[in-house]
Amino acid sequence: MAKTIGIKEVSKTELPILRQLMLQTSLEKFQYNYTEEELSDYFKEEFDLAKLDLELTNHETEIDFLMLNGQAIGYLKINWGSAQTKKMAGNTIEIQRFSILKDFQGQGLEDFLFQYAIDMVTASDYDWVWVEVLETDVNKQEFYSKNGFVLFGQGLLTIADKKHINYLMKKHLR
Repeated sequence: MAKTIGIKEVSKTELPILRQLMLQTSLEKFQYNYTEEELSDYFKEEFDLAKLDLELTNHETEIDFLMLNGQAIGYLKINWGSAQTKKMAGNTIEIQRFSILKDFQGQGLEDFLFQYAIDMVTASDYDWVWVEVLETDVNKQEFYSKNGFVLFGQGLLTIADKKHINYLMKKHLR
């Protein structure tokens, strides 16, 4: 059976689907390091529907679904200008979120979504693109390195009382 793969911009009516996808992919990522209560508090704040609505309607943010046979299985969030999560020197654009459900990983779909993101940011007028990657997520670091990103700094992620180092990685576009 042939698979239909595509990218679809998230609409306001699809916010509950986006929120569920964000919750599920984040749970898959963090479930072994946190209690359910710790994650619940973090998720309540981070994936609040009102907050997501503001992000979706921000003219300096784009949020897209990765679709497989009509089902949203991943998503991508790109920020520019004041919507970026950190102030950066220079003419920058951020890939803030890039995630696919665990059941669909390892099938080349990450590459498809990532190539879409790179094509999008390369077509823009920005000089470089940046991402944050957990210090412990070696696979994601290797993925970005393989795709031309280099380490240029560190950030901090706090969930509950636990602090984690995030590596900042960038790729020059011009």
